[in-house]
Amino acid sequence: MPPAIRIDFSRPIALFPLPAVIVFPHTAEWLVAFEARYRQLVEDSLRARTDGNILTAAPFAMATYATRQWTGERVGEPALRPAVCVVKIIDHRALADGRHQILIHGMTRATIDSVSEPDGRRLYRLARLRPIDTRVGGPRRMPALEAAIGRLVHTGELARMPRLEQLRGWIRQGNVPTDVLVEQLNDFLARRDEVRYRLLAEPSGRVRARNALSELEHLANVLRHLRRMSNGKYEFRLHEDRQGRAQKAGLGITIMDYFAGKERPAETLSGGETFYASLALALGLVEVVKGDNGGIELGTLFIDEGFGSLSDDTLEEVLDVLEDLREQRVIGIISHVEGMKTQIPTRLEVRPTEAGPSTVKMAIGNIG
Repeated sequence: MPPAIRIDFSRPIALFPLPAVIVFPHTAEWLVAFEARYRQLVEDSLRARTDGNILTAAPFAMATYATRQWTGERVGEPALRPAVCVVKIIDHRALADGRHQILIHGMTRATIDSVSEPDGRRLYRLARLRPIDTRVGGPRRMPALEAAIGRLVHTGELARMPRLEQLRGWIRQGNVPTDVLVEQLNDFLARRDEVRYRLLAEPSGRVRARNALSELEHLANVLRHLRRMSNGKYEFRLHEDRQGRAQKAGLGITIMDYFAGKERPAETLSGGETFYASLALALGLVEVVKGDNGGIELGTLFIDEGFGSLSDDTLEEVLDVLEDLREQRVIGIISHVEGMKTQIPTRLEVRPTEAGPSTVKMAIGNIG
């Protein structure tokens, strides 16, 4: 991480807009500038260096376009969303075709107050920015939160996740501010652009920290449920497509198949395997919803179909997991599988009639 650098918000700052949020403060991302206006922006930024030190290059702001679906505030034309991440170039490679490959490091959050359109020689837009985080002082240490994160990343399935190894090392060293850990976690765990933008625009460090801890707990629960339902065969692996972040949506998931000893795409799972992988994601989400709402329980969980695709052994494993969950909430299963009667002691049976309307009756055990 670069040393502490102050951003001068009294001067206009160049805008580098993209379709999606690619960087948070205290995180880094490689980027290629290939359009003429952004090649010029990078060159102007580097021209401001003093003594050849790249860290003295002028900052610029990574902005995002406001799509038609965006209902919030818009700035300029083409319209931008107001929250940005002010960045500095920390590495630069001039490519033979005139493009620039740069490593940018997020410095701070800011809001666009006004935009100056391209003028004369300048091909890119400038903006007057206002810092979002007005708290005095540098990144903070939050011992209780750091301890909670440390327990999660050193336990169970998360302890085996290579992507978290750097974060585990920082926690062991004890000299990296908790704010930095939180930003790194949110950058890794927040995949959808609307979530990433919400975190970028969020002024409260505590809210961002709660999000990181909640998402980490979700990931731990999902991995635990999948390992159990697959009898130790499968584990979710999350991957970042570093080149495709701006176009990426959803989770980058592959499956570690311990029986085969290699990773495989999630698309290669069978129908039954896809069902219990999806169920593992849903069960993990239920536990996150509880954590995000002050301990409020989702008292009822309904699962509709999918059981017919499971082998007998897998069905038994899945039902064992659901049976354990019955101690905490009501589990409702909707299924056309006749064999489920022997697995569900108390059930409502819906049967069609020749007259048209269906009938509903309660059944217990194997008594129909």
